[in-house]
Amino acid sequence: MRTLNLLTLSLLLLVGCDDATPTDAGADTDAGGAADAGPGADAGPGADAGPGADAGPGDDAGPIDAAVADAGDTDAGPGADAGGADAGGTDAGPACAPDLMPLDDGAGAGGGVGLPDLVMSEIAPGLFIELFNRTADDIELALTTFQLCSPVDYEALATLAPTTIVPAGGYATVPWPSAFTDMDAGGEVILYRDAAFASGGSILDFVCWGTNPHEERRTLAVTSGKWRATCADPLTMGSISRLPMTQGLRSTEYDVTSAPSPMNCTP
Repeated sequence: MRTLNLLTLSLLLLVGCDDATPTDAGADTDAGGAADAGPGADAGPGADAGPGADAGPGDDAGPIDAAVADAGDTDAGPGADAGGADAGGTDAGPACAPDLMPLDDGAGAGGGVGLPDLVMSEIAPGLFIELFNRTADDIELALTTFQLCSPVDYEALATLAPTTIVPAGGYATVPWPSAFTDMDAGGEVILYRDAAFASGGSILDFVCWGTNPHEERRTLAVTSGKWRATCADPLTMGSISRLPMTQGLRSTEYDVTSAPSPMNCTP
């Protein structure tokens, strides 16, 4: 009889714990709102079907996946692929593309005068000289015989900037030679292929502006087809830069009204 009573009592306790208590059938677990079917668990907004988890704006279809990551600032946004990195001033910005100079200018307005591989794209007296490489190969200045001249002072690029590489189709700046005395009011700078300074055939590039204090090599540059007529106007903002897609053979092909804008970039 005692054994039977204990069994009966155990069954009653099991029924009370499993079936009729708030744990299984209450609002918190199986049929309740907060556990299985409630807003915080399976069917609620915070878990499977809620805005914060699977279908919510913050996860699968929200700004992270569909807006920020896939179509936002990271992958396709203006600040990354289409913005400052790929299309900006450093790698492929408008300053580095299109090429500063036409690759085939033999039949153009220049009257058959071909352009050299390396030209002076901008000069800022007292600050720098910017070079543009028109070829498909890098130019390591330490390995060249190029010379800069501001009559009658000379500076080899291999000495002036021995670690500088002018990238293919790109720009690099070299320091202003300390002996050069050109100013905004007037100047004359020549880029030579080598140290044959009296030979017009060695002139790669020439530019003069303002009241030229030298006036020594312009005639040589004109007779060798590297310059025409008068010098450009004096510099109003401290820089003279060759205009894009011109040959740089005359004063109208230079901008003397802009501030210095040195570039070291590859398109």
